[in-house]
Amino acid sequence: MKQKLWGCELSEDLPRVSFPELLENDWALLAFLQQLEVMGLVLISQTPAQTKQCHLLSQRVAYCSRTYYGETFKVHNKTDPNNLAYTQYSLGLHTDLPCLSYKPGVQLLHCISQIEGDGGDNLFVDSFQAAAIFRSLHPDRFNLLVKTPVVFSDTGVEDGQKFHIANQTSVICLDEAGNIATVNMNNICRDFINLAPADVFGWYEALYVFSNILNHPQNVISYKLKPGDIIVLDNMRVLHGRKGFNSTSGERLLEGCYWDWDMVRSRRRVLQANLVTP
Repeated sequence: MKQKLWGCELSEDLPRVSFPELLENDWALLAFLQQLEVMGLVLISQTPAQTKQCHLLSQRVAYCSRTYYGETFKVHNKTDPNNLAYTQYSLGLHTDLPCLSYKPGVQLLHCISQIEGDGGDNLFVDSFQAAAIFRSLHPDRFNLLVKTPVVFSDTGVEDGQKFHIANQTSVICLDEAGNIATVNMNNICRDFINLAPADVFGWYEALYVFSNILNHPQNVISYKLKPGDIIVLDNMRVLHGRKGFNSTSGERLLEGCYWDWDMVRSRRRVLQANLVTP
């Protein structure tokens, strides 16, 4: 489906749907999947504030895609974290797991509990909108981020199992027609670039300019999830981040999972064929 790009104005008109509707109504489910494909970001409300709700919704859409962090994962402040997400600190805008050659297509984050007071807000950016601006204003720098191979890697231990994941790709990837296919932005797992020393400064300068566009207030949505909210985002397109928070202000607990776009689009097509009269 044709995507619709957006900036901070989407905060006034964020696509929304209720969890009970998605479980019970195929028309609501179809509209949700269409909005996800077009906008890349949908907020689900009225979800029970308890675990395993992502599993329940997945039974209506697609299998939970297992990664080295498991079939589902909990985002909370850990005493011995193996990922910056598992702390109280701010988290820069990023896509999840570009260190995988099969980067997850769709991410779900279900808010089970939230801290009181300031902090803990989620940040969202349409990287395709930002990349289009970047391409228009700085075509040479845009091409540098398209053509330069970058290694993303992640090492650690999860559930007693060591992992060392690595993948080489570019920050901005194009399809065969030259359209933006995905953006790989993750400063936590970005490892090294295959460039001659003389070319390194220019690459970092290009990344710096693109980062400034991504983080410009006109492009960023800030939303503090409430218990019972699930935010669903296109991980190929929508960057997300988090404002830091004080862990003494209560527990912030999110449960997340991933879907593959192939299965999500399959479900949307089947629903369209069954519900929409030709």
